[in-house]
Amino acid sequence: MKKTIITYLFFVLHNINNAQVNLVPNGNFETYTQCPNGSGEISTCTDWSSYCGSADYFNTCADFSTGESVPKNTYGFQPSINGNAYAGIITYYSGSFFREILGHQLSIPLTIGQKYYVSFRTCSGDTGFVVGYNTNKLGVNFSTISFTNYAVKNIAKIYKNSIITDTLNWVKFFGSFTADSAYKHIMIGNFFDDGNTNIVQQASGTFAYYYIDDVCLSTDSTFTSNYVTNTKQNAKNNPFKIYYDERLNVIVVENYNGIDISNITLYNFIGAKLNYYIESEGNTTFIHCSNLSQNIVIVNIDNFLKKLIINK
Repeated sequence: MKKTIITYLFFVLHNINNAQVNLVPNGNFETYTQCPNGSGEISTCTDWSSYCGSADYFNTCADFSTGESVPKNTYGFQPSINGNAYAGIITYYSGSFFREILGHQLSIPLTIGQKYYVSFRTCSGDTGFVVGYNTNKLGVNFSTISFTNYAVKNIAKIYKNSIITDTLNWVKFFGSFTADSAYKHIMIGNFFDDGNTNIVQQASGTFAYYYIDDVCLSTDSTFTSNYVTNTKQNAKNNPFKIYYDERLNVIVVENYNGIDISNITLYNFIGAKLNYYIESEGNTTFIHCSNLSQNIVIVNIDNFLKKLIINK
């Protein structure tokens, strides 16, 4: 009887481990115990914590004045890729060695010798007075224990040598590794010191900052690579095409069949509303705005947010 039970438990764990299941509970940061009320409050997001430094939590429930709201916060104007929330970390600090590492306990320990796949979505904070740099070496590490002050050792299971500069779109991070220990914790950050990190200075700000959303760990490569949680915002991820036409100096909205675009709102990079008028031709709408000299314009159509970079 005892042998039968052990065999059954092994079978269950094996199938859980290999099914299309995200081993990172609350990987989309949507579940929380309370709204963030200031910087460094990732612990208010269920199951997440800072393994080094003081990672941030952003949610639409937060008051705008706290700097931790979505889409507008201290580090930029960025809608969530799906829903209402995401996290943020510092990967480089000019003049002083500092890192923020985001951590989470996995739903089950990893199996030694098993190949796993990891993905998340990321983008840079808006470079300017606060965020001034972009870096490479954003990556993922694993541990059998949790940390409160993880020591950077220039080692990561998966990391990217490319420098992520995109402040507009969520960029997919994807990689794989074979577990060499029964790891229980996943960590996200820059695990390399300044001498092993490449930087690009974009503005006067003092550090590099990256938003993190939709973290997934699984043994299924396709499931992990395509993982974006199914929420209302994600279901409307690409309902129409929005872009800036430099030649006409207008914002163009195309192919919006079935989407109500009667209520359009434009914002500048600090969240102030902009005045505009529209012209329509068939299934294309042209948005004219006298303030398109702004570097960044956010378009809100039927609660679908799109950030545009205006190059003039």
